[in-house]
Amino acid sequence: MAYQRPLVLVNGQIEQLQAGDTLNIVTATGPTGPSGPSGPVGPSGATGPKGATGATGATGTVGVPGAVGATGATGAKGPTGTTGTAGPQGNVGATGPTGATGPTGPIGSVGPTGATGPTGATGNTGFAGSAGAAGATGATGPTGTAGTVGATGATGATGATGVTGATGVTGATGATGVTGSTGSSFAATSATSLTLSQSMLGVNQTFSTQNLLAYAAGQRARAASALNQGASYLEGPVVSYSGTSLVINPDAVVGTNTVNNWAIGLAASLGSMGLTGATGPSGAAGATGPSGVTGVSGSTGLTGPAGSGAAGPIGATGPSGAAGATGATGPTGPGGTVINTPASYYIATAANGGSDSNNGSSGSPWLTLSYALSVLNGYTITPHGSVTLYLGNGAFNSGFQYTPNHPNGDRIFITGTNVYTTTFNGASSGFAAPSGGTTSGTITVASATNIVVGDYLLVTGAPTGSTYNYAYLGCHLVTAVSGNVVTITVNDYNPAIYPKGGTLTGGTINIIKTHLVMTAVTNGFVLGSNSIQYSLGGISNLVMVGYQGNGSGVYGGNTLCSMVGFVGFAYGVFAYYGSRIIVQNCVASGNSQIGFLAYQGSIAGLGIVIANGNNGHGWVSEYSGTYVANGGSNYAVGNAGYGYYAQINGLIDMTTSYAYYNISHGYYAYQLSTIVCPAAGSQLNNGCGFAAGNMSMITAISGTAYTNDQWGVSASNCSQIVFTSGTFSGNVSGTSTPAVNTLPAPNSYSYVVD
Repeated sequence: MAYQRPLVLVNGQIEQLQAGDTLNIVTATGPTGPSGPSGPVGPSGATGPKGATGATGATGTVGVPGAVGATGATGAKGPTGTTGTAGPQGNVGATGPTGATGPTGPIGSVGPTGATGPTGATGNTGFAGSAGAAGATGATGPTGTAGTVGATGATGATGATGVTGATGVTGATGATGVTGSTGSSFAATSATSLTLSQSMLGVNQTFSTQNLLAYAAGQRARAASALNQGASYLEGPVVSYSGTSLVINPDAVVGTNTVNNWAIGLAASLGSMGLTGATGPSGAAGATGPSGVTGVSGSTGLTGPAGSGAAGPIGATGPSGAAGATGATGPTGPGGTVINTPASYYIATAANGGSDSNNGSSGSPWLTLSYALSVLNGYTITPHGSVTLYLGNGAFNSGFQYTPNHPNGDRIFITGTNVYTTTFNGASSGFAAPSGGTTSGTITVASATNIVVGDYLLVTGAPTGSTYNYAYLGCHLVTAVSGNVVTITVNDYNPAIYPKGGTLTGGTINIIKTHLVMTAVTNGFVLGSNSIQYSLGGISNLVMVGYQGNGSGVYGGNTLCSMVGFVGFAYGVFAYYGSRIIVQNCVASGNSQIGFLAYQGSIAGLGIVIANGNNGHGWVSEYSGTYVANGGSNYAVGNAGYGYYAQINGLIDMTTSYAYYNISHGYYAYQLSTIVCPAAGSQLNNGCGFAAGNMSMITAISGTAYTNDQWGVSASNCSQIVFTSGTFSGNVSGTSTPAVNTLPAPNSYSYVVD
């Protein structure tokens, strides 16, 4: 059967296909028939040669698009004939105009899904339908027209300033507030019993002491025996302080005895090692040893021909003689001494073998304290070392003040060698009204074995059996001894109240055998404030005697005085410009002005502290000076002025204190000053028991004022005196009036008087 050539529609024209034409047939996609089995892949034919590219014909004009005829039905697909050989590519004809796309026919029903056949060509995308018109938005109503703004009116003229009213009356000044509590102190004591030993090093030691102290972890503290501070102590950093418990970790321990009466205070920080002392002179050179025997000379070489012969060889040198013995090393110079353990040196009067040509040992004592201090200036004292200078019995005279000057002055201690104690035990008689501040009479003691003429008696505990038993307190010179009857000179400025005699018992008498006596107008010890260089670790067990009421026993600086009497100076102890002086069981007696003076410095009291028979005041704190005694008892007796006097921002703070037989007020706070005396007694004073003036305050808490010659309590010029459980009787003028702002507690008084 012969095939007919098919007709096709090309650009609106019907044409008949010729052999070799390529026909792209686009058909409507019908249902996919089942896939036939794949025939075997035939071998690829060889690629024929590429024909030359024909010239591009000119582009014809675009004809008018013809109408698109209806798509005829697709005939059945005939079998694919074999692919003929590709003929040469003909010229590309001009592109005819694109006919309009015919409408899309209706979608037929979906037939069953047959096996997936080959993917047909993608059909033309139909036109998107036009979007419907949006509904119209309703019109907004018209806005009303704004009214016109009226013109601003003219500003009126400023009215005249009114007359200033008169200043109101100033209100009354309010009462002075209660004085704040006293700041914490470092001065402390402890009765904790510990045995000193090197095994303590690095082991925490706990002391039971006072509360409200100023210690903090890391500070350096020293706990020393109150009886022998230079030879019995430990020191090191504070580990902790809480309540009444102070813990120290010792890095230095001196002594091996058991101590239960500790005096505790700050210790200096460890300084750098001092410069090495000068090297002592070299010992004499040893004698030169004998020369060795000279060796035999070598034979002389033959003489060569004249002018050119070689010299013969030199003979060998004989052996050297043995070296002489080395001479003994000379003594080490004094500057090279380093003290790394507790050391003791001794000073004695000339009658007891003292000489500054000696070496300072107990068997070869020095004569003067000034020489001993000058020797120590060349010594290095390490933190584990200390030096105690022991002064023997008797009087050590000096026309010059003692001025320590050592980089480790806080490790030097000066002490009397012997102190004895006894008590009153029998009749006392012969005392008359004081003349010039002194009176003399006899007392009977339990034992006078250790008392000789020239000794001083520190009476720190009053006897019983006398009308005026406190008049026996003080530092008294012994002028005669007969058995157990001792004649003494008592310092007292009250012509009506003095030792009146009687049968006395008890009390405490300390017999002081060592006396530093100044023989010219000078101070005793002059120490530098805030400087270890001019400080002393302690002064104890002696009496310092001034020259005709001049100078001070201790002037300035930092030190601890224990069992010391200060007699015959202008000031017993004078703390100035930052000084910190601790006095423990000390007495200032018969000084021409003041017993204890804190002038911009501070004094701390421990144990029994007494100011008696001074030709001025017992205690004075002024210009921000402070006297603080948070333990023990303080006594101001028979002074020519006030017992306790704080003025110009001064502060006196004492736990227990008494003012007896003074010529003026017992306690007096003046000009912005404060006295705190929780347990206080003021009796038989020629002025007021307690007086405050010029915006000052006294807080006595539990106090008594008996038989004083003026008011028991007197406050003036915006000052205040506060008592709780106060007792007043026998005072000549009672209490000052008017009394206002009375506290609500029973038997309490607060006086504010303008």
